[in-house]
Amino acid sequence: MADEPTQLIINSFMDGNGKTGTHAYHVETDTSSDILTGTAVAAITPVLIPMSAATLIRQISRTTERVAGTSAGSTPYTCRDKLALEFVDSLGNHRTWKFGAALQSVFVSPEYSQFISTATPGSTLKSVLTANMVDRAGGSYTYVRGYRDRSRRQRPGSKKFVGY
Repeated sequence: MADEPTQLIINSFMDGNGKTGTHAYHVETDTSSDILTGTAVAAITPVLIPMSAATLIRQISRTTERVAGTSAGSTPYTCRDKLALEFVDSLGNHRTWKFGAALQSVFVSPEYSQFISTATPGSTLKSVLTANMVDRAGGSYTYVRGYRDRSRRQRPGSKKFVGY
């Protein structure tokens, strides 16, 4: 797998209710070290942690696995209620990157549906992802927009809806 130009990194998170969620991204292959301790993952992971009340429980690449874990914080959102960031890759394809149990502070109030990409911590996340994430061909991503993506069962009118 070290011959691949990019490596897929999968992060698993658990929220305070015990629900788990995952998200994945590609980074350039760093053949000098374990990919999970390489510069791209080391830059992205610390920026992700303060964006969510969920806790990082595992990181997996094609060649290694790292188990992490602390206790999850509290948020009205679950891992199914996601921060969605849209990017365009070097070939013009759109990719939506989703991250569960995001904090309310990363969304515009009162609706909490639009991502704040111009202030910390949103601007930091956006710049770190565009600087370190690559598409499958190794090209760069361009940020398009961010929003809150709710599960159909989380929407008003649903039997399982819980108001925020």
